[in-house]
Amino acid sequence: MITMKHYLAFCLFSGIIFFSCQKKDTPSVSNSLDPKIESKVDSLVSLMTLEEKIQQLYGDPANGFWQSPNKRLEIPALKFADAGLGIRMEGPGTALPCGTAMAATWDTSLMQRVGVLLANETRAKGYSVCLAPLVNISRLPIAGRFFESLGEDPFLVSQMSVSQIKGIQSKDVVACIKTIACNNQEWKRMIIDARVSERALREIYLPSFESAVKEAGVMSIMSGYNKVNGLYCAENKHLLTDILKNEWGFTGFVVSDWGGTNSTIPTALAGLDIEMPGAKFFGDSLLGAVKEGKVSMGIIDDKVRRLLRTRYQIGLFSNPPVKDTAVLHSTESKQLALEVAQKAIVLLKNQDNMLPLNLKKIKSIAVIGPNAATAFIGGGGSSGVNPFYSIAPLDGIKSKVKNITINYALGCEHKEKLIYDADAKRSIFEEIIPAGILKSSLNGKIVNGLKAEYFNNNKLEGTPVIEKIDPVIDFIWQGSPNPEKLEKGNFSVRWSGTLAPEKTGNYRIKIGSSDGMRVFLKDTLLFSNWYDLGCYEPRSSEVIYLEAGKEYNIKVEYYNKKGGTAAHLTWVYQDAPNPYLADAIDAAKKSDVAILFIGFNKNYEHEGLERVGAMELPTEQNELVKAVVKANKNTIIVLTGGGPVNLGLWENEVPGILETFYLGQETGNAIADVLFGDINPSGKLPFSFIQNKSQSPVFANAMPADDIQYYTEGVYVGYRWLDKNNVSPLYPFGHGLSYTTFNYSDVKIDDLGKYNYRVSFKITNTGGFDGSEIAQLYIKDKECTVDRPEKELKGFVKTHLSKGETKTVSIDLNRRSFAFFSEANNKWTVEPGEFEIQIGSSSRVIKLLDTIHIKPE
Repeated sequence: MITMKHYLAFCLFSGIIFFSCQKKDTPSVSNSLDPKIESKVDSLVSLMTLEEKIQQLYGDPANGFWQSPNKRLEIPALKFADAGLGIRMEGPGTALPCGTAMAATWDTSLMQRVGVLLANETRAKGYSVCLAPLVNISRLPIAGRFFESLGEDPFLVSQMSVSQIKGIQSKDVVACIKTIACNNQEWKRMIIDARVSERALREIYLPSFESAVKEAGVMSIMSGYNKVNGLYCAENKHLLTDILKNEWGFTGFVVSDWGGTNSTIPTALAGLDIEMPGAKFFGDSLLGAVKEGKVSMGIIDDKVRRLLRTRYQIGLFSNPPVKDTAVLHSTESKQLALEVAQKAIVLLKNQDNMLPLNLKKIKSIAVIGPNAATAFIGGGGSSGVNPFYSIAPLDGIKSKVKNITINYALGCEHKEKLIYDADAKRSIFEEIIPAGILKSSLNGKIVNGLKAEYFNNNKLEGTPVIEKIDPVIDFIWQGSPNPEKLEKGNFSVRWSGTLAPEKTGNYRIKIGSSDGMRVFLKDTLLFSNWYDLGCYEPRSSEVIYLEAGKEYNIKVEYYNKKGGTAAHLTWVYQDAPNPYLADAIDAAKKSDVAILFIGFNKNYEHEGLERVGAMELPTEQNELVKAVVKANKNTIIVLTGGGPVNLGLWENEVPGILETFYLGQETGNAIADVLFGDINPSGKLPFSFIQNKSQSPVFANAMPADDIQYYTEGVYVGYRWLDKNNVSPLYPFGHGLSYTTFNYSDVKIDDLGKYNYRVSFKITNTGGFDGSEIAQLYIKDKECTVDRPEKELKGFVKTHLSKGETKTVSIDLNRRSFAFFSEANNKWTVEPGEFEIQIGSSSRVIKLLDTIHIKPE
């Protein structure tokens, strides 16, 4: 076992029914280059000037999502489309369920069809590169982009993403997977340094990227904003060249995350191929570095070749994308969005078979909650899609239920709100702290507002060049506040004065900024975003108690260095009485059953910030649940959100709980189908649904003061850590109930030679509904020279069974299924001995056991 001393020292240096397996020994797809394409690439490169080559390596200054075309040589631009959960560019598109929802289907064939849909809509909007899927491991349960991820297990993420990549690239569109590597949280995402062991990198954080290269032949990979072991990802030669290009044989191109490049020569030498969105480091700076001999022409040619090769591989020269709005309105897309949503829903709890609801026995239904009448289709940020339509849960229920009384009540409001500023093209928190409660002094005069000092540097140094009163902090400058005195990218502001609230109670103060911003209250730092953001990010304080009329010293500081120019200071009063609770209680009392829709929306879970409220539901929602359950014991909870949340205040008191994640445009229809039994739920959790922060080791160092995040848990992520420490989550990884029951039997293992095995077993539907079951195969190395997890997922199979039906299903295993990454030998290693084969319906419910004895290599 690696000691902490050694670990820290190292970090400083360094078929859907029948088969689902990892295939290490399969030849690398991306190494199979087409000689005809290579000849065309050679010819084109030979015609290019140095300046033309450099122009290929950065984004088009006129369009933030295009790579520059070459008109002389008729080289078309590569056009990149945000496509995490649908194509958000160029107007409306199909809004699919979020990443955790897709992963909950455990359905690789479905993911391939999702890939085809994304590719078709990418081309239909005139784009050629699909920025999807996101294949980072879900490490921090409250991470702002947790909802975009495919789960906590590298095998599940690998299998699901490989299928989506194949679907995308089958339609002559480049799949660009995101983001290598260890881009696991949003807090300080531009500078956080992930210190992770080589073994954890290889076993947890890189397998999804490796499988994408070797099994799917992915054509593009995005580098992360963050650092890994001291180096920015875009400057990390170990990741981009040693492993990705040399070891794995990746022949596609590496593109920076937008604004994720920090240098010229180190980045060029490390293996980044194209800087987006502009030419700050790969434009004139790179041209000069080549002319000075600091970057070789061979390195430049390799980058250009990769970009040209990809164009030829997708036929971009001869068959460019053509805009076609008919594709965006297709019936097939709508049906697929509904199917994914239906299959994603996880039945967490179903006490006394509360679900499905029998409409023949129900005369009235209470539909309650802040997530009932609005379709919250996804989290916030670059994955957001503008759908042609969206179905709210209330509307889905109304369309399903006839001749039954629906009693709707809001129950409570979401206090976390955003407004969208069309001019700035970004969302900002509303409830700007008003001038009427702010006071400051300028030239000996007390006025409302804050004293503003503007500096012509981004360090708040020297004498301010502008002093004035700003009534509020609510700015989107679109450049510089004063172009004559302040240069964009090189100015800073300090606001100071006093704040005197009109009401006593609890407040959450917020900031939103395009670069560093921090708040001091009562002469103490309250919270900050004091680092280079490169994009607009909101952040909020913990809840603080303030007294009415009392003056509190307040100071707010901001600097601009990169990206946009915006600053906002807002707040939310937390103690306003809930005016909607009485109506909710009344609706629950007069109904046979109550369905309560609670959880989050894009204002809580958003790119750029960790989940507002962390592991806790808003207080008003917990109070609403307790009140409704007291009024009607037949209460079903429907959760919206990307990841786990603390349900401990009431989980034991409700008979039924559905996890719906974010289900996209068909949210209401899919939920209604499951509630009333038209669809038997088959989703299973792609992450451990922990009870609270204490059940994850990540929280202890989630926001380090020195910006260094030590991955001290090593390979023990998610259920691996829970198993090792004998901790029981609320619901385990792989958990998901059905309206029917399944029996497992007759396990059989066939030795196919050379570490290849086929594990077969029978599944019987023993209940009263047709349904699908996801059987999971875990492996335990019973004795090893290194510490290994209690179990690791190495296969799964999803099969549909009619009532009473039995099927024999199989899962294939190979050498990689039994291997660990040896840091001593820098390679994947299989040690001889016994390996326990565990087959179950979740990571904690094992139905069948057997053993494979591995002989020495």
